[in-house]
Amino acid sequence: MSHRSATAAGFRILLKWPSVAFAEIAWRWSFGAALLLSLAFCFQEYLGTLPVDRPQMFLLGTRQPALVAHALEQIFRGSAPRLIATLIVIALVFMLGWAITASLGRAAVVRALSAEVQLAHSDPAQISLPSRPGITSLISLHLLRIVAALALVTVGIGGWAVAGDSVSRAPAWLGAAFTLLFAVYFLAAVAWLAVNWFLSFAAIFVVAEEKSLRQAVHCAADLCVDRFGAVLVPGIWFVICRGILMIAAAILFFIAVSLAGILPAGVLLGILFAVALVYWLVADWFYVARLAAYVHLIQNPPAEIPPVQRFGSQTPPSARQSGRVDPDELILSDIP
Repeated sequence: MSHRSATAAGFRILLKWPSVAFAEIAWRWSFGAALLLSLAFCFQEYLGTLPVDRPQMFLLGTRQPALVAHALEQIFRGSAPRLIATLIVIALVFMLGWAITASLGRAAVVRALSAEVQLAHSDPAQISLPSRPGITSLISLHLLRIVAALALVTVGIGGWAVAGDSVSRAPAWLGAAFTLLFAVYFLAAVAWLAVNWFLSFAAIFVVAEEKSLRQAVHCAADLCVDRFGAVLVPGIWFVICRGILMIAAAILFFIAVSLAGILPAGVLLGILFAVALVYWLVADWFYVARLAAYVHLIQNPPAEIPPVQRFGSQTPPSARQSGRVDPDELILSDIP
């Protein structure tokens, strides 16, 4: 199995069975829409609780930046703790909800991809779907991904606080502090990307191979070590396709912004929304294509290549013995 065939198989599966990609997109976008609606409702309720007096309305009506800023400061004074507490509750609820939703979605999509991969290489009557999807192990893996993301956020906030405190004490070290901060951010982001990808990759074994959490992590690590190139190539193609897509979206975005003085505001916002919608749609399609390539790679291990007999090597006695003709064979007997 070549690296290229696994990547091509991922795209071929989605072109043949696009409903799998639409299923992945459906649960992702439904969860995102629920999150956005919850945040919008939260901010609407929060703004409705802010007290606005007549003097503050008068300051806002002046449209003077200094007076407007003073009025907003008075309006939002003392309300930040309440808003932060509400956002923390929403974040905790949606992190747990994402772990459950993503686990159910991953189980359904990988089961469908596994069936399609088996259908392409075996008789339909011999297809065996996973009997148990391992939802508990999937939820555990997604919770570990959340922990990794929270660790990245903690590093970001902590690094910024330490750098700001260091600069306030020694302003001469401003350049060195921010250079070190950028290096820490870069290493933390690379580490998070690696851990997040690995946990997402291990989730495939939970569904396709019916592995437990520990077994899935072990199998994923073994496959990455034994077939590093085969695992790396689909990811590289995904990054290339995603980069081309980002460049195309950026070009369309700047073209639309350059027409801001010509097009009405509503039309301009509609174009920008359509560009963003198409970008995320195609990006999620590429993501499912990479997932299909990994499923194809896992369920089609490379064929065993028999050892080559070198010239001049000694033939084992067992092989020489098996090559002899048995004189007691009936085919050599004179008895009819």
